[in-house]
Amino acid sequence: MLKSLIPRLNYKFSLKDVLINLKGIFKKDVPAPVLKDFFYSSDIYFLDYARTGLFLILRSLGLEKNSKIGVISYNCHTVFNSIKQAHFTPVFIDVNDDFTINLKDLASKSHEFDVLIVTHLFGIPADIKLIKAKFPEKIIIEDCAHSFLSNNASGNFVGNDGDFSVFSLGFSKFPAVGRGGFIVINNSKFKSSIEKELINIAKYSYLEEAYLVFYKILMNFIHKPIIYNYLTYKIKKNKSIDYSEIDKKLIVKQIPKPELYLYSSKIKNVLKLKEIQNKNSILIKKSISLPETSNGKNDFMIPVLIKKERDKIISLGIEQGVELGKHFSNSIEWAKIFGYQTGDCPNAEKISQNIITIPCHYNLNMKQIVKINNFLKSPLIKNYI
Repeated sequence: MLKSLIPRLNYKFSLKDVLINLKGIFKKDVPAPVLKDFFYSSDIYFLDYARTGLFLILRSLGLEKNSKIGVISYNCHTVFNSIKQAHFTPVFIDVNDDFTINLKDLASKSHEFDVLIVTHLFGIPADIKLIKAKFPEKIIIEDCAHSFLSNNASGNFVGNDGDFSVFSLGFSKFPAVGRGGFIVINNSKFKSSIEKELINIAKYSYLEEAYLVFYKILMNFIHKPIIYNYLTYKIKKNKSIDYSEIDKKLIVKQIPKPELYLYSSKIKNVLKLKEIQNKNSILIKKSISLPETSNGKNDFMIPVLIKKERDKIISLGIEQGVELGKHFSNSIEWAKIFGYQTGDCPNAEKISQNIITIPCHYNLNMKQIVKINNFLKSPLIKNYI
């Protein structure tokens, strides 16, 4: 009997998604989707990546070269690189065990920078209003790459309280589109400087857009659980990290038309997709005795800090047909490329060594949920989580 492996990330696209993509290639112009139900501001601009959106925001602020930018150290290397490519220097801030920014560490380092990037990791919202109240002089950029449709402490969607917010539409994000991102300007005084940066930015060619659709078909195929088990995972496991790519130059481009067209389609049902993820999360959390409520999070994935022997748990998961992640486990190594010194953020260092992530995205079916739960409930791992 062929064995399947549930991938840790959501790369699944339907035939309908691909057909919408293909139709988008031949559209002369694709209007941006209406997001007024999610954001107070209508100043929303779509780009090819969240990272280029962040880079554009930083470049538009008019700061002096080598100005310092506050950012949490347990993070994606693309955030660090956006700071570097804008010719600024990161100041690394620690995180709590609940994956939110550590306010005590933030206070101790706040005199070093004027701009703060707050990442809502794993769809878990930081309290931006509280941060603004404590540090009213700071320009705040919300990094919402994981957190579209997560609700903050006030019950509103994240991305509305900072001066700016940045979102990702990339593979495995929520909702997954493939390539793309957008920025939201909440502080209107920055609108003109952003729009100047957007003048004459490059477009994707028809050939490039067609390649992206083909690439999506390929990614969908190699992430099918049986193919993933016998081919994709083995290739991925043996692939070494290319650190030379981590600080590569960024070029701001428009979002590809097929991706924008697909996002416009997905956004119509996105609240339903969030509801599916919330239900999946509740079912999975029962198996490891975590609080079942989602508390407004989008349940992009479930992060858990394990007690010991993370690699053993992950190996056991592979044997049982479930891939667990080590999301951002290399973040400290990445941060060192951008100036981090060991000991700057001790809790982030601990988290990077003990994090596992469990898939719960909207494309999982009930059979896969049961398979994940059976593994998590098994005596094999009860002493580890």
